[in-house]
Parts: sequence; C-alpha cells; structure tokens
Amino acid sequence: MSLTSLNYAADRIVDVLVIGAGPAGFAAAIATARRGLRTLLVERYGSAGGAMTLGLNLTPVGFESFKYWADDTDPDEFVVQGIARELYDAMVAEKAVVKPVWDAETCKWQMDRMLTAAGVQVLYHATCAEAWVEDGRVRGAVLATRAGLWRVEAALTLDCSGDGELLSKAGALFDYGREGDARPQPMALVAMVGGIDLQLPPGAPYATWMQMTRDRVAPILADACAKGLIPPTFAGILFPRVVRGGILVDQAWARWVPRWADPTNPEDVSTAQLQAREILFQIIDFMRANVPGFQNAAVLQTSAEVWARESRRVRGVRRLEEVDVIENRKHADGIAIGAGFLELHSASEGDPGAEKGYDWKSRFSLIDADIRYDIPYGCLVPRHTDGLLVAGRCLSASHVAQSSARMQVTCMATGQAAGVAAALAIDHDIQPRHIDVPELRAQLQADGARV
Repeated sequence: MSLTSLNYAADRIVDVLVIGAGPAGFAAAIATARRGLRTLLVERYGSAGGAMTLGLNLTPVGFESFKYWADDTDPDEFVVQGIARELYDAMVAEKAVVKPVWDAETCKWQMDRMLTAAGVQVLYHATCAEAWVEDGRVRGAVLATRAGLWRVEAALTLDCSGDGELLSKAGALFDYGREGDARPQPMALVAMVGGIDLQLPPGAPYATWMQMTRDRVAPILADACAKGLIPPTFAGILFPRVVRGGILVDQAWARWVPRWADPTNPEDVSTAQLQAREILFQIIDFMRANVPGFQNAAVLQTSAEVWARESRRVRGVRRLEEVDVIENRKHADGIAIGAGFLELHSASEGDPGAEKGYDWKSRFSLIDADIRYDIPYGCLVPRHTDGLLVAGRCLSASHVAQSSARMQVTCMATGQAAGVAAALAIDHDIQPRHIDVPELRAQLQADGARV
C-alpha cells in the first residue's frame, strides 16, 4: 500500500525522529535536542527507560566492569560518562540509588525531566507503523497514535527501538539470533515480590544482602528446577527493593521466568506472556511452601511485558565481534565504550543457563575481568540504507558480542553517539555514513562523554 493512499490524522515535520525511548533513544533525543534540532521521541509505553524502568531490570550495567558493580567506586572513573552520568547523578541526588540497584519510578521521573529540559518533544503511547522510504533513503515514519495515523517527515531517523522496528520496515539488512539456527536469547518476565522476610541483618552493606538472598533462595530454586518441580527458572540474585530515600527489605525483585520466543512475532510474544505469568505464580506458590521467609509472599508487580534481550541486529558498515569484547580491542573510530561481560543467556529452549561455554561462574564469562572495549561508529550505520542511524541493542554486532553491548548504560552511550552524529550530518548536509568520525569523537568528548 502506498503511503500517499492512506488518510492521516496529522502530518509533522521535524529534524530528527527517534523511535524508542529506552536507554538509547533517551540519550539520542537529548543529544540532538540540545543542539537546537526539532526532535520527536516516540515511545509505545507511557514512560522512558525501557528495560531500566518498564522492564524492571533495575541494575543498570555498563558504567564500569561488572566486577565492581556492588562495590564503592568513584563515579568519575566510570568508563561511560556523558548523558548516562547525568542521569546517574540525578538519581543519586534523589537518594534513589543503592548500588547497584535503582528505583524505577524515580528513574522515569528524572528521565522525563531531562527530556523536557533539553526541549525534546515526547510522544508516548505511539508506535512505528511503517517506515517512509524514498529512493533507498528513510524520510521518516508513519506512527500509530490514539488520534490515528501520523506521517512524520524527518531529516534523519534514529531506530532505538531495541527490536529494530523501523530498520526492518525500511528494508535495511539485519541479522537475527545466533548463527546456525537464528534463535535469540530468551525473554524474561521480571517480578517484584512483597511480604517476604529473609532476616537480613540491619545496616549490612547492600552487597551482603544480595549474597545472602542468593545463597538462601537460588539453591532451592535450582534444585526444584532440576527435579522438575517447577519450570525452567533463572535462579539468580534476589534484589531487595530500592525506593527513593531507602530500601524496603520486605520486597525484592528477580528475573525468575525465562521464555524462549520470537520478540518480533506478536502471536509468539502473546503466548509467551500468558505462559510467563502462569509460571511466575507456580514459582511463587512453590516458594511460599518451601522457601523460609516466603510464607506470605505475594506478587506486587511484573514488567510491562516479557522483555526481550535480543532480536534484530542491523547489518552495519562495521560489526562488533566477540573478539572485540574478549580482547578489549580499541578502535580509532570508537564512539562508545563497552564495559559489560558476555551475559549470553542460552537460546536453547528450556535451558536457563549460559551459552557457548560462557558459564557465568567460569573465567570465560569475564565477570571478574576489567572490560573496556570500543564500539566503532560503523556499528550504528546501516550498510546500505541512508537517512537512518541505529543505536542500542539492535546495533550491528554478532550474537555473542551483542550480549555485552546490549547493557543499558552501553545503550545510552551508543544513543548519545548516534544523536551527536545525526546533528553533525544535518549541520553538514551529508549522510551519516560520510561524517568525519574524529569530529564526532571530539564533540562527544566536549559533551562529557568518553570515547
């Protein structure tokens, strides 16, 4: 169907259109708006943050190597600075961080404030229905809103949707899942649980509480899973809940329910969502009967959806490889720094563990390594499609390397780089693939980012 044959409730013209207000889109929109560009940020939910807020993944990873994530460290030494650091400082000022856990509701609020202060036009409750492409160049998108279809024309469009929603509709080449069988890492339903009593010692460091909850709960869940008493379960750390101003030790959150589904298939995701809720309550019933301190446990909240870790990955001018992460490779065209280990959840149905020998308890996981590798600019540039940049977990990377680059803070770093690159391309009236990368790197550094 031709875009000209549709009836539109509204037309809009902007300089930059950003699809997705997760960590990458949030940073990208701020970066462009601060340069005076008319920026429209589109998000299907009612808040920014993506996995950090709506997904209840409340431990933003990537400021520094994972080995330090629960230790007292100097924020000035974080390998990722810039807009991500600004958000961190805003959260700390509100007493909404007890390392490594953030408060989701305060994070939503602070992200709103930063977007508003930058002059971003935010459009919540809207989705990308179609890409607007002419002569191989993205000209904008058609948005599905509560008022009908909007046609938005933009000088440049940034796909920060996580699932590569716009790039796929625009005809950009992409990869999906792992090599061989195209299966992505499992999705996860995250839950907040209340009414628990793990008898945590008052005043102990938060990291001690994390270790105690894992020692007391994870072995019981792992054993039950092995015996078939409960479905496959990711029996990791149980995190006491952090709220603005303190910690609620009678509440905690965990990623207990993995689902192996296609994040781009609405029927598959719907089935996974139904299954995930059913499994979650099976697990809670088991815990109430078998785990000390959970006799009165109740589900307080679940993530907005069963959240994807991986789906489409654009085929870019460059591709981040497994060896880049393992060997901490530096690149002259590096525009963001990755500090996450290879958190590669197994794509094999029913396996809640790690994939390809990267057992999280082994040296191959890199959990205990100092990680600091460069992400090349070409990973944000589609190989053949103009008018488009990509940031976040749908950047150009191998299946294995993406398991590190998808970390929330790393996504903010690539988002900021994409936003600055878009601004330079518009300033010079050139396509993003032709910008001067040294100039981009210099501008990112001037803005407080590290490259």
